[in-house]
Amino acid sequence: MLLPLTKWLLHYGYAASMPELRISLRGLLLLGCWIALSPLEIRAQPSNRYVLDSLAASCFVSLPDTLEALQLEGDPEHAYLQPALVATLQKRGIHIWLNRTPSTPLPQLRYHMVEQDIQYTPASRGYLQRSIRIALEYQLIHPEGYTLKHELCSRQYNDIIERNARTRIEDPLLPQTQGKGPLSRWQRYIQPVLWLGATVITVYLFFTLRSQRK
Repeated sequence: MLLPLTKWLLHYGYAASMPELRISLRGLLLLGCWIALSPLEIRAQPSNRYVLDSLAASCFVSLPDTLEALQLEGDPEHAYLQPALVATLQKRGIHIWLNRTPSTPLPQLRYHMVEQDIQYTPASRGYLQRSIRIALEYQLIHPEGYTLKHELCSRQYNDIIERNARTRIEDPLLPQTQGKGPLSRWQRYIQPVLWLGATVITVYLFFTLRSQRK
């Protein structure tokens, strides 16, 4: 949008005849250059919990459309996923039973988080690459006890975040939403050198004391 506006102003000569428009044009050009040269688009980043909820909910897309009601039995360690999963199933018109036994036996949907990993790696100055990966196993069991569907669902999400955004996208009350990395300068450089130095000193003292005893 910036380029056509600039051509229009120059075509009609307003930029040359009116100082205030010349100033505005300069500001627009500077803004356009900043946008063009900016390496990353700054935008609101979804929280880690939102991403985990969305990835887990997407695993239930392949459930049969004929389901009208079911019992949902979740993973206690990842109980925070339950509201999002229930909402996803209810949007499909499926009635959900939680912690209650229906009068009529219903299919059971059991899920378990097999793997969950959140990693941050350096992207560019001031930015990190975020990678969230899950593996969700679920079973749809017939009221008579046999398995209707059994699936291991793998999902992954990648994006770029500002380095200081971790405090906004992680939930301090949910360890499952807290990621790993990147290593600090202390962990990458100084700590290994200190460990190596301590090992060398230990070995030196061991052989020195051993030779003295002889």
